Amino acid sequence: MTAVLLWLTILTPLVLAALPGARRLAPWAAAPGVALAAFGEVGSELSFPWLLLGTRLGLDETGRVFLLFTALLWLLASLYGQVYGQSDSRQQRYLSFWLLTMAGNLGVILAHDLVTFYLCFALMTLAAFGLVVHRDNPEAHRAGRVYLVMALLGEGLILAGLVAAAMAVGGLLLPALAGVPLGAVPALLLAIGFGVKVGVVTIHMWLPLAHPIAPTPASAVLSGAMLKAGLLGWLRFLPLGEAALPVVGGLLAALGLIGAFYAALVGFTQREAKTVLAYSSVSQMGLVTLAVGLALVSPQLWPAASILTLAFAIHHGLVKGALFLGMGVGPRSVVLVGLSLAALAMIGLPLTGGALVKSLLKEVVAGGWLELLVSLSATGTTLLMLRVLVLVGRQPTAATPHLLALWLVSLVVALISLPLWAYVAGWPLTEHLGLSLDKAWALVWPGLLGLSLFTALGGFGRLRFPQLPPGDLLVGLELLWRRFRPELRPASVAKLSHAKQVPSLTWLDRLEVRQRRWDNVGLLWLSLGALLILVLLTGGTSG
Repeated sequence: MTAVLLWLTILTPLVLAALPGARRLAPWAAAPGVALAAFGEVGSELSFPWLLLGTRLGLDETGRVFLLFTALLWLLASLYGQVYGQSDSRQQRYLSFWLLTMAGNLGVILAHDLVTFYLCFALMTLAAFGLVVHRDNPEAHRAGRVYLVMALLGEGLILAGLVAAAMAVGGLLLPALAGVPLGAVPALLLAIGFGVKVGVVTIHMWLPLAHPIAPTPASAVLSGAMLKAGLLGWLRFLPLGEAALPVVGGLLAALGLIGAFYAALVGFTQREAKTVLAYSSVSQMGLVTLAVGLALVSPQLWPAASILTLAFAIHHGLVKGALFLGMGVGPRSVVLVGLSLAALAMIGLPLTGGALVKSLLKEVVAGGWLELLVSLSATGTTLLMLRVLVLVGRQPTAATPHLLALWLVSLVVALISLPLWAYVAGWPLTEHLGLSLDKAWALVWPGLLGLSLFTALGGFGRLRFPQLPPGDLLVGLELLWRRFRPELRPASVAKLSHAKQVPSLTWLDRLEVRQRRWDNVGLLWLSLGALLILVLLTGGTSG
């Protein structure tokens, strides 16, 4: 049965995408993936020597965990989307991109060879562009341009890193990578390439633009599932637990820690709930980036960090998906109660999955000032969650009982999945869920501090701070570009103080045009070739 489910998990959304008449079954396209995660035999593999360069699909323990929450979220978001998009005249086009993105996302998890992994990752990335621009308005087009440029940058770096990985192992199978540590250069390429998808700060700018403008079900899977595909890339290809890479690890750890606080600061000033949630994702992903970076610096931390990454992926994937799906689905009072429960889990209060994640993270950072900063990051999360609740409370109510019922199911699944998984896996729940007085206080005081700051800063009324435009660093780059290119400088840059007033990204428009010219296309490929040569000259392995 496992072999059949391996095939069906990827093939079902692909076939439905190719057959418009069968798309009424699209809401159930992720069901084989859920069945595989629940009943599949770990260690099973399928090999197809005749396909591509030898395709191999399989289910290992890491893949099972990622498939569990990813397929669950895709299934719940698909059922939600069936009701959400009933009146959308472009629903058929949307479903095509939806199903292709799903196939790529699930394929990344099951791929056991480099070529299949890369093709599925590229399919997921490029098909998601159609979800980002679905609304077909100027904001969607701008978000789509930024998303596409950064996605192609990430894909190029990943390709270069995977070529180095293939050279290092002398083959294309993922299991062969175990025990063959990569050198610093290919590891850096993979760290940055997958970091674009993870939303690592400084290369995160696509995320707060794309997530809010996409339809609500797409926002849920973009944040809950697709960001974790970048995390899975790190787990599959970086030499975690095998070799120390202090430069690469230190860079990731520093960016992760900065991102946890920077994104909370910028997100707190936002005026739309989905934008706040997008910055919350950047902040939360910063914490797992910190853990991965520390494990690259000190390989002995990896046993603890590996458990953390799996717990984090389940928790953040499902809870953040439920938060996005809760945007405007029913009576305000019911939604606010449900969102509050999800927010408490995201903050990490006792008896929640977030408490388990925070406790595991503190084991990785192992005391000292880093543990204090990890605790304070929950203060930033509290500010963001309170901001979301306030903004949702100001929205008009919506009479959508079917969406409300589907969302409540998603919420319950999100809240119980990680504790249930931890119980089945035999993790010490009493220690990690904050049941002792000391543990409980360590989890509660950052939230109380966040509540106090939120009140002092006017969070329950009108904020005393101007909004920082979504895309933050990107707007700064735009200003610098115009400063050094006077002919592009607008008569006034005061309009940049509000996101909806940001002029179209002239440099991106120009880039789109220039990419069509053969000389620039040639220069692009020459640059990629030079990058590959550099990787090969530096050696694929650290030895």
